[in-house]
Amino acid sequence: MNLVAIFDALLVANFLLTLAALARLRPATLIVAGNMLPVIRALSLAAEFGQPRSQAFLPASVYSHDSLALAAIVFAIETALLALFVLWPEPAAPAVRQPLPEVPRWLRWVLGAYLLLVTFSSRTILTHSYTDPDRMIFGMNLSGAHALLASIVLYEVVRRVKCGLVKPASGFVFVLGLFLATDYLKGATGFATGYIVTASMLLFREEPRRLRRWLLLGASMASGLLLALAVRGVRATLYSQGTGAVSTFSEQLGSQERGASQSGEGLELFANGAQYAAHLLECVALYEAGVSREWRSVYLPLEYTFKPSFLVEPLGLSRPKEAAWELAEYYIHGGGIFVLGELYWNGGFLCVALVFAAILWVCRRCDLGSRSSAVWLLLVCEFAPSLLQGVGYGFAQVSRGLLNGLVVLAAYWLLELLKRGSGRVLRPAT
Repeated sequence: MNLVAIFDALLVANFLLTLAALARLRPATLIVAGNMLPVIRALSLAAEFGQPRSQAFLPASVYSHDSLALAAIVFAIETALLALFVLWPEPAAPAVRQPLPEVPRWLRWVLGAYLLLVTFSSRTILTHSYTDPDRMIFGMNLSGAHALLASIVLYEVVRRVKCGLVKPASGFVFVLGLFLATDYLKGATGFATGYIVTASMLLFREEPRRLRRWLLLGASMASGLLLALAVRGVRATLYSQGTGAVSTFSEQLGSQERGASQSGEGLELFANGAQYAAHLLECVALYEAGVSREWRSVYLPLEYTFKPSFLVEPLGLSRPKEAAWELAEYYIHGGGIFVLGELYWNGGFLCVALVFAAILWVCRRCDLGSRSSAVWLLLVCEFAPSLLQGVGYGFAQVSRGLLNGLVVLAAYWLLELLKRGSGRVLRPAT
């Protein structure tokens, strides 16, 4: 079995499907599809050149031919499902659009104050290293609540653009400036880039002129991805080297790809491809050795939602260990857990097929429904941005955005019931 050829074919197929998701303006699906590319590339290089240098601390058995072959089957299942949900014909858009409720003024003030606190909670990488503990001024760790609040801001920006109150380009500049202040200048990239990609697609698909739409969409997504890559490369040295850190990182990019045959990894290293590929192979090794999470990862996110980490200690609560922390009991790793690996660890190929299909179904439903439904627009604003980082951090992170959206909708419906004494005012589009 020529694993290199198989992984290369899977890489090409996933790249084409990613382009198809982009052409169809599907933000959630695009983010999931794009996350697969660096992992498949990392597996192809590992199959050709052996264990990558950055993962040299792992046992060589993790990168065995059998484990790589099973990983290829996992990605064959992923590719088939992705093709099904991306190429599945889209239904005609409903003629009647639902009104988009605005975020209450009092909540907008709360969100503004919160984001100001986040902005000034730590110093930037212009003056301190990303890993410098003195960079922190005061803690602002709200776990999943931070994504919930940031997504409400994104919803309000998109709502204003869809209602014609703000131009798409102005809305994007606001979102980019917001995450530049709260994340990029602090050295954080994954969370912010998910919002930049999602905002680009939700905002610029409202642009009526096709050529202008695609030019703005391409420029905005490229700016976010390049900014993220640059920040990741200079965040540890920018404060001491200044602009020299940028040229140093540029040289590292070229040398990394040229030396792939010796190191077993190329540019995908900077997108965590080698790390996530290692997660998948570690989970394969565990499951094949008889160590399984027995589908626990699928239902535990519900408990995590109602027991957020920032409340566990103050309230004296406890909650089951997340998959990434349990994986650390068996292997040293760089954090997170690639979602396909976690699913295989929970129930083999069956779990991969069923749960990944469910993820893609939710992506499709949010992407399509958000064009005409207030409910689905809110859900895609909560769900899609967290996927860019979440796919590499496990099923709990993937599902957190959707659960956050359901929490927000439940709160909204409850307030409307108390206010009006009537039934729901928002309903998913049929």
